[in-house]
Amino acid sequence: MIKTDSELAATIKSINDMLEEVSRYIGPDDPEKYDGKQYMIQLPWDYLTEIDKLKNKLKFIPDERLKTTISTNLRLSDIYCWLLNRTTIHSVTRKMLVQHGIILMGSVCESIVTYFYEKRFPRKKHEPPVVLTEKIQALVKLNIITAANGKELEWLWDMRKCVHIYIRYSEKMFVDKDYSRAVTTAQHLIDHLGEVHR
Repeated sequence: MIKTDSELAATIKSINDMLEEVSRYIGPDDPEKYDGKQYMIQLPWDYLTEIDKLKNKLKFIPDERLKTTISTNLRLSDIYCWLLNRTTIHSVTRKMLVQHGIILMGSVCESIVTYFYEKRFPRKKHEPPVVLTEKIQALVKLNIITAANGKELEWLWDMRKCVHIYIRYSEKMFVDKDYSRAVTTAQHLIDHLGEVHR
C-alpha cells in the first residue's frame, strides 16, 4: 500500500518502466494473439462513476433511453479526465483529447437543453430548427436554468462549434482548463435541474 508521495512517485516510475517493457515486447504491430483479457491493462474502475449513480442524478429526465445515453457519455468523460490527469499525453494529441471532451460535454448539454426546450415549445412539422443558443436563452427567461449557467452553456456551445476540422482556431484554445470548464458547466446544469425538479 502506498503511504507517502515519494512511494507514489516510485510506484508510478515502476509502472511506467513496466509499460515500456510491455510495449516493446508486444511490438508496434500489436499481434491479434495479445487481444485476450490476460494481456489487457486494467483501468482503475473506481475512477469511473457508476451508470446507476449517474442516472439517479438525471431523475428529471423521464425518458429512460435519453437518460441512459447521457449517463454513458458522462462515464466516458471520466475516462477523458483520467487520461488528462494521470498520463503524459501532450502537445497536439492533448489538444485533440480536450476537443473530443468538449464535443462530449457539448452534446450532453445540448441533449438536456433541447429536451427541456421541446417540452415547453414542441416543434411543429416543417418548422425550421431553433439554434441551441436561442433555446438556452428561452430557458433562462423561463427560469429553468440560471443566467450564469446560460452564459457558460453558450460559451461551451461556441467552443463545440470550433472543433470542425475546417475551422482555424487560436492556439490558446482547447487547453486543460477549457475541458474542466466544460465539465463544470455540465455538472452545474445537471445539479441545478436536479434541485429544481426534485
